[in-house]
Amino acid sequence: MYIVGDIKTKEIIAKSGNYGAGTKVPTEDEIIANLAINQGLNPLEISILIIDGNSQTAKELETPGVEYEPVWNGSKLVDIDFSPTYTKKYISFTGNKSIITKGEDITFTGTVYQDDEVTIDTEYNETVIVTIETPNGPLLIRTKFLNGVSQHTLVPSFYGMYTLPFADKYSEVFRVKDQISFTVIYDATNELIL
Repeated sequence: MYIVGDIKTKEIIAKSGNYGAGTKVPTEDEIIANLAINQGLNPLEISILIIDGNSQTAKELETPGVEYEPVWNGSKLVDIDFSPTYTKKYISFTGNKSIITKGEDITFTGTVYQDDEVTIDTEYNETVIVTIETPNGPLLIRTKFLNGVSQHTLVPSFYGMYTLPFADKYSEVFRVKDQISFTVIYDATNELIL
């Protein structure tokens, strides 16, 4: 895996995926030549950071929602700083039911914790958008937190499993402490059987 940084702007301009087992990892010279040919980048204006694909850094870089910044030593990209992710607050969701029938409601409570993952952030008074995974794909909901807590009642309209928040590690502007999942089932107990 490698990351390409722009020496002038000090920004990351490209990132590769992780190379699978048995795949030859290109050298820095091969990466630079490839970027020069395929993307027209000037080799004198970029710096390459090669990351061991088995490292914790590579695993973190592949995690959806992770935020990071390049670390520079002069014109050389030398490391990745994950502090933008590690200083995010935590979000936790709890619900009052795990199985409901179509047309039934579920109440869920969101709580924002400080980055210690223990203390409720009673000064958090923000409106944020959180993604719920539904049987029909992602659903964005706007939720307002007052004193670090938000509560909503939802009446799902599709059968299947719902998960809130959608991401299991990082969600929008938060790290995820707890997710809730619930299932909407078809209730056939009141049907006449012939």
